[in-house]
Amino acid sequence: MHRSMVSMAAVAAMGLVAAGVGATAGPGAAAAAAAAGGRPGLGGVGGDAQTAGGGVPQVTVVATGAGLGFTRPDDLARLGSDLFVAFQNGLGPMGQPAPDGITTSAVVGYGPGGVVRWVWRLAGHVDGLGSDPVHHRLLATVNEDGNSAFYSITPGAPAGGQVARYGYNQDPLPHGGGTDAVSVVGGNILVSASSPSPAPADVPAVYRVTLGDGVATLHPLFSDTAPAVVANVGAGEGRTVSLALTDPDSNEVVPRWASRFGGDFVLDSQGDQQQVYVSDAGGPRQQLSLLDLSTSINDTAWIGARGGTLYVTDTGADQVLAVRGLGAGQAIVAATPSSANVPGSGPNYLGVLDAYTGQVQPLPGTASVQPQGLLYVGASTSGAPGRRDGGWRSKPGDAGDGSGSGGTVASSGIGGSGHG
Repeated sequence: MHRSMVSMAAVAAMGLVAAGVGATAGPGAAAAAAAAGGRPGLGGVGGDAQTAGGGVPQVTVVATGAGLGFTRPDDLARLGSDLFVAFQNGLGPMGQPAPDGITTSAVVGYGPGGVVRWVWRLAGHVDGLGSDPVHHRLLATVNEDGNSAFYSITPGAPAGGQVARYGYNQDPLPHGGGTDAVSVVGGNILVSASSPSPAPADVPAVYRVTLGDGVATLHPLFSDTAPAVVANVGAGEGRTVSLALTDPDSNEVVPRWASRFGGDFVLDSQGDQQQVYVSDAGGPRQQLSLLDLSTSINDTAWIGARGGTLYVTDTGADQVLAVRGLGAGQAIVAATPSSANVPGSGPNYLGVLDAYTGQVQPLPGTASVQPQGLLYVGASTSGAPGRRDGGWRSKPGDAGDGSGSGGTVASSGIGGSGHG
């Protein structure tokens, strides 16, 4: 989504000891990464990536977690000039220990040049990671199927106060599952209500979250059976239907310059092969539009002006990839055909979404990529195609209210520029 970039204060190395939380950050983390085979000096997270001018997209590996034992990268976020990656480490969706006994995920921050600057360990299976530049912090959820909790991470805070864990004010959650993706929209923190049980039912699909005193208070935004207007062009367009969501998952904010749904909050109901676009989310004129898709998808990223970089997590390969040379104005999705309620065949792939028809077509030249999380980083923060922009992926702007061991940087650089 797009948000404005905010610079982060540099912080010294710190050690964190708190219930369920451990962390390592600062120069020591970078040194550890180098000792494990990491290669700093890779082109800079905030650099101006060049494209191939209409040719086949270029795909390069920019980071892995292998050097220090992290696996299964998933969600991505951007804060200031740093790129953050959540490594799930094989934990189960309710926080079950990994086969090797690990009980924590890791959030790793890569600074300019691809240097590992930050590492935090969070108890549970991190499935949602977003940024809140106004409050200079990251936001994370753990355990999307149940036993869920919420975290904030403030890199510029004093040692020992960078990570805060929040329990939800209701247990079990009203929809019977856990929480997933997190975005910030007009000062509101919005979180997907994942794995509803039973489904579909008149239970929350998305929550607005307020933070305070170690508690994350949930306020329903709309339900899995809310009325929505059919958005697919053609027969039935404009008709009002009732949602029947069974799998609320990823969410993001559409850049205002997008050809359709600009400025909307969007929820992906992965198994249902649907997106729900929400205008004036949380406001008096909130309205839902339903787009049926030709396949199941996870994240969506909108490509701004030429010169930007799409960062992609390939969970199976334990890699973070950079894709350059994409066409301005495209909506790129992580297509997940086997995740549909009626599973298709074949691996995940990068696709191009037609926001009018819901059709998803494979992105040429990227067949080797099996994506999960997406994050677009433009060349500045202006925001529109044809200008040097900071398309700021799928998780936006201002925010609500509100408290390891690293990855190995690999070939080609974390270079690009502004995003979110």
